[in-house]
Amino acid sequence: MEMLKAAAAIAFLLVLPGLPWLIISQLQFPVAEDCEAIIILGYEIDWISGDVLPGGLLEARLQLAQRTAEQSRPRWLILSGGVGQKGEEFAANSEAVAMQRWLQGKAVCWDEVLLEDASQSTRTNAIQSLDLLQKMAGEHFPEQVCVATNAFHRFRAWRSFLHVQLEAKIPTKFTIKMLHEASRTLPRSSLEAEECFQAWQELLGILLYFVRCWL
Repeated sequence: MEMLKAAAAIAFLLVLPGLPWLIISQLQFPVAEDCEAIIILGYEIDWISGDVLPGGLLEARLQLAQRTAEQSRPRWLILSGGVGQKGEEFAANSEAVAMQRWLQGKAVCWDEVLLEDASQSTRTNAIQSLDLLQKMAGEHFPEQVCVATNAFHRFRAWRSFLHVQLEAKIPTKFTIKMLHEASRTLPRSSLEAEECFQAWQELLGILLYFVRCWL
């Protein structure tokens, strides 16, 4: 009996870290098939150099957008992310600038690249990005706007953009969809393990946004 209890406890501890990931992976959102505009949401960068961290979550978002662009050739690209702050310390530059440098280094060409470098959260990503796109696109506002982020973050990002869309006074009807690629139920790489870890914080973020009526 004691052996069974010990085995059950060990099994629980092994499954526990992946529990939020399993929950989030079941949340539904509309998946993009074709994009007229792509908004890439910023994430942590190298604070000293101001560059995108190689092999990190932000680079994964950029690579996802790059692969999509090669297929659908969207006109607009919005790089959304402000200057990170920890206490009294600030990053060398904004996440938007870091993403722009990454794209330039990969020789990725877009018709229109817009930098939104004021946002500090998923909600302000949505507010600032849609406002900037409306100002620049005017009456040619795209009918389908796609958002690039990591798997653990897609549901909250989609609901945030949807909520802001309902608040915004944009005359053109448009849909918000998420760039998506199949992800495993359990992590098998260091990047997927990091996403699994971030899923704990993401569940708290979803709860906070729900309480504040931002979803």
